[in-house]
Amino acid sequence: MGGSYPPTWDGDSNFQTIRMQYANSATKDTFPSNYLSSPYIYGVPDIGYTIGGGSGGGIHCSDSSPTITNNLIIGNGGSGICSSLGSPTITCNDVWGNMDGNYFGCSPGTGSISMDPMFANPASGDYRLKSNSPCIDVGDNSAPGLPPTDFHGNPRICDGDGDGTAVVDMGAFEFGSIGSYEGSEIILTAVATDKGSDDLTFSWEFEHGPTIQNTHYNDGVGPEPVYNPDTNEIKSPSGTFPFSAQDTVSHTYGDNYKYTLILKVTDDDGTQTMYTTTIDVDNLAPSLTEIIIPTNVDEGTTATYSASASDFGSDDLIFTWNWGDGTSDTGTIHFNDGSGSDPYPSPWGTYPFAATDTISHVYGDNGVYTLTVTIEDDDNGIITYTTSITVNNVVPTINSITVPNGDEGTLLTFSSTATDKGSDDLTFTWKWGDGTSDTVTIYYNDGANPDPYPSPWGTYPFSATDTVQHTYGDNGVYTITLIVEDDDNGSITLTINVTIDNVSPTIDSTTAPGGDEGVLITYTSTATDAGSDDLTFTWKWGDGTSDTVTIYYNDGANPDPYPSPWGTYPFTATDTVDHIYGDNGVYTIILTVRDDDNGETTYTINVTIHNVAPTITPFGPFIVDEGMALDLSAVSTDQGSDDLTFTWEFELGPTITNIYYNDGVAPDPYPSPWGTFPFSATDQVSHTYGDDGVYTVTLTVVDDDNGITTYTTTITVNNVAPTITNVEAYIHLDFTLRATGEKWHNVQMFIKEDGKNIAFAEVVRYPGDPDDQSKTLYDVKCDVTSVITVTVLYTPLDDPVNGQPNGATPVWVNISFEDGGFILLKHNFNVNQPKNWQWNIGVNKYLVGHAIIFEASASDQGTDDLTFTWKWGDGGLPVDTLCCNDGINPEPYYDPVTNSIRSPWGTCPFSADDLKTHTFTRKGDFTVELSVVDDDNGVDVIVVIVIIK
Repeated sequence: MGGSYPPTWDGDSNFQTIRMQYANSATKDTFPSNYLSSPYIYGVPDIGYTIGGGSGGGIHCSDSSPTITNNLIIGNGGSGICSSLGSPTITCNDVWGNMDGNYFGCSPGTGSISMDPMFANPASGDYRLKSNSPCIDVGDNSAPGLPPTDFHGNPRICDGDGDGTAVVDMGAFEFGSIGSYEGSEIILTAVATDKGSDDLTFSWEFEHGPTIQNTHYNDGVGPEPVYNPDTNEIKSPSGTFPFSAQDTVSHTYGDNYKYTLILKVTDDDGTQTMYTTTIDVDNLAPSLTEIIIPTNVDEGTTATYSASASDFGSDDLIFTWNWGDGTSDTGTIHFNDGSGSDPYPSPWGTYPFAATDTISHVYGDNGVYTLTVTIEDDDNGIITYTTSITVNNVVPTINSITVPNGDEGTLLTFSSTATDKGSDDLTFTWKWGDGTSDTVTIYYNDGANPDPYPSPWGTYPFSATDTVQHTYGDNGVYTITLIVEDDDNGSITLTINVTIDNVSPTIDSTTAPGGDEGVLITYTSTATDAGSDDLTFTWKWGDGTSDTVTIYYNDGANPDPYPSPWGTYPFTATDTVDHIYGDNGVYTIILTVRDDDNGETTYTINVTIHNVAPTITPFGPFIVDEGMALDLSAVSTDQGSDDLTFTWEFELGPTITNIYYNDGVAPDPYPSPWGTFPFSATDQVSHTYGDDGVYTVTLTVVDDDNGITTYTTTITVNNVAPTITNVEAYIHLDFTLRATGEKWHNVQMFIKEDGKNIAFAEVVRYPGDPDDQSKTLYDVKCDVTSVITVTVLYTPLDDPVNGQPNGATPVWVNISFEDGGFILLKHNFNVNQPKNWQWNIGVNKYLVGHAIIFEASASDQGTDDLTFTWKWGDGGLPVDTLCCNDGINPEPYYDPVTNSIRSPWGTCPFSADDLKTHTFTRKGDFTVELSVVDDDNGVDVIVVIVIIK
């Protein structure tokens, strides 16, 4: 296989395409895919036929078993046929002159030879076989797919050796066909036979070429005399007959074409035989004879390139330079005749024809480019030369730069112009030397998109002017570095200093309103520093209080270092502060705004502060009962630092005044903004209304600047019903116990109310008069709402034995009333009668007809009069008692609807007692009701049950 890379089959893989290369490296053919793991390779036009002349091997069979038939495998740099892990079938091939051996890993096989194939003119690309070639008539006619014609289209199977049997030749051409390449000599041989002894003249008429005549004498010496048939004279019957002559001529066609050749053979008697055939002359591609190419150039630089070529024929030559950068140039068309296009065919022109093409080119971008020089003749014969051109990048140049000085915070304009020899993009990078981000601007060569690599077709040289703006945020001297870089990392750097001055801040606006004392007033000022400085706002309030100082850090966190150009600029800060003036007056405010580089601005303004009347925290209305002390508390606040005077005015009551000093000691001077503010004071007073009604109370608070506030509320005093504090129904009785009978016996008497002892008496029977031994309980107060009983007990068992254990002891109980009436009751006790040792006497039934004492006490919280009313429950008339508060006259009536005739100034609380007697004339339980009513109809009622039975 010609070339460095022979085809290879690897087992079952489908080898798609085999490219065959002829020995002169000028003619190539590609045959179709063969999808067999063991393909046929044989010497037919559709498959490779003449393989050789390359630096690699011929055919390499790797793990495959192809059939290789009818091929010429000649003069390869490697092996002719190489087999590794395969078993190719090799028949009827000429494998000869291969540098690494004709066969490797395989054997020649049947019909194969290793001999010089005897090409007609291999130097000019003519690989037809000479008449003495060993490859004629030795092929295999049974090769599958053997086509009917050879590479020139001539009949494929001919009897090339004239033995009467037509056998296919090895290789691409069938011997016996007439064909050639332009510029190659064609050797033609013809044999003619005359039955007589005539001389024979061969006349070769070449289309678009000469006519060549050659005479072959029968005697080999001179012409046979001319026979005159009219006179029958000069006959020469004695010569050689039949006479055969072979004539050989040569001719070179300067252009490809199918030329008609007419051969006329005339004997000396004028008899002529004519044979016509065609000569197929193929075009040969031109060859490159010299090339001069600078392989290392700079982008944007003009370089000169030259190529020389020769064409075997008389063709025109066209040089096309494909620069590998997207552009191509067609150089001068070199006409064969020096003036115009070559006609077709033009076998008579100059051949071989040589031409040199010289051209200039500029690569716009660095890179490695593939330069392809194509030389084409006018019959589409092409030769291509390819090489690599290394184009070097060239760094850009800075043509000019403008760098101004200025103030911090001022937008400065910087400008620079730079040029790149190539078609590169240009990137301008300004390093400002202030810690801020670089300013980077890219100028695209095409004005729109990043430059691809390489981009030799762009604009070159490429110039760009970069105009940028930058603001330095702080004063100082800064070093600017400008870097201009192309897109291939070529760069140039320029350094220059710039001086930036400080600028004092400006106060843009200030809001300094007047207001009221003690009120938080908001003061606002906005200031701007052109640079990135910190700003300090200092407010001097003019009231003796400390200045308010606020620092606004440029970075919001920490003091600004020097210099600090990377900060925020211009830096604007709005200072909002609050201040309270403690007293009314006119005050001068001085605001100073200073940056951290000692630049400052001052603003002065007067503010008027007004007095504000104090406020009273709302209180009331109140509700209280008459006779109850009402403690009132009020809070008054003065926004300023004033003293406060509280004045309370009670309707139908006193006026109370209290003063509270701001400093707690002495009256407040004017002005006094430094005092306590807001100042609050709490005043407490107490007052008691003795009668119900609705009363107003007015509190007036005055500050020391005559600010006054009044607040009025109401006190609703409710009537409180009187309270009956005590009710008693009783009678005073005397109880006398007298005993007689047996000596030494004792008798006990118990006076009880509802079973509870209230009095006790005991009598022991001594010798003597029994009347002297009685006991009387005087003036026993007996509650008639209780069951009053007398229990007499006889206890003989613990008495001394008197010798008469069965004797009796008579006992008398005498109940005496205050009205002189009495009841005498008797009982006889006997030792032998234990059931009679206790004598119980009910007293209530004996109260009929005797006066019962009723005693009551009542109290009213207010100053009301009290009326006691007794209802006896036995049908008797009620009894009223009026007790006046003042002890003299009844209190006037209070009308709650009109809220008139109130009398809150009486005695309170007011208490009264009432004492009455009543006699019940019959037995029974009587419901006695006592009601106590005040003069405002407040009432208390108590009911008691009087037991008279």
